[in-house]
Amino acid sequence: MMSPESRDSYRRPSRNAYNGRRRSSPSEGRDYREPRDYRENREPRESRETRESREYREPREPREPKLPQPDVEDDIEEAVAEAKRGDEKKPELNVTDLQKMTIKELHDIAKREGVKEYTGLKKQDLIFKILKDRTSQSGLMFGQGVLEVLPDGFGFLRSPDYNYLPSPDDIYISPSQIRRFGIRTGSVVSGQIRPPKEGERYFALLKVEAINLDSPDVVKDKVVFEDLTPLHPNKRLILETGAKEIEMRVMDLLTPIGKGQRALIVAPPRTG
Repeated sequence: MMSPESRDSYRRPSRNAYNGRRRSSPSEGRDYREPRDYRENREPRESRETRESREYREPREPREPKLPQPDVEDDIEEAVAEAKRGDEKKPELNVTDLQKMTIKELHDIAKREGVKEYTGLKKQDLIFKILKDRTSQSGLMFGQGVLEVLPDGFGFLRSPDYNYLPSPDDIYISPSQIRRFGIRTGSVVSGQIRPPKEGERYFALLKVEAINLDSPDVVKDKVVFEDLTPLHPNKRLILETGAKEIEMRVMDLLTPIGKGQRALIVAPPRTG
């Protein structure tokens, strides 16, 4: 610890001690530079493009998940050519027929088609593997289902065997095909399909061959049900046939029915 005498002797130098010295500025020793002009007075460089001369670029749209694009004509011609080059003796496979088969029948088909590692697969996965292996061998495949159009414009063909719920063997149908034929949700669509390509998950419809069991050209010209002119019944249908049948007499009095009119009959269980 310092004594009071040593504290007095140890003092900082006074400010006057620095008065005789000259502090060196950091800019000494460098070349003199003229002050720059303001940015407003600067001339643009020749290599720099003005903002007015630049081309306007539109903002990019967000990328959608990769889905099959079966509406390309090259895919259709390629699939047909491969099918012709394949074995003509092989029977055509239909997705609807495979969905109605049992596991044992599917195993027999997989064995006949030469599918590898098919044991232990679920029914949906087994159907998917059979169809994919069949197409790789240049065979024709056909599918059928009830169309469900999604809000994004494309749709899927659902199967009644799965209660019209999404399944791995659903068939994708492109928005262009839906617009071209005017197909709506609930229509039964059938046609030739192809297996999913790399990065795709679903089978895709190559060609629409029938809509509601009719030709696509005929269905395309049909008027939508909501736009049809309603025809109301103008002739009454008499249900009473005899004086002893009181039930029919009551129906004529309480709920008269006209020709062409629809009716819903409700009865308790085991009464009819």
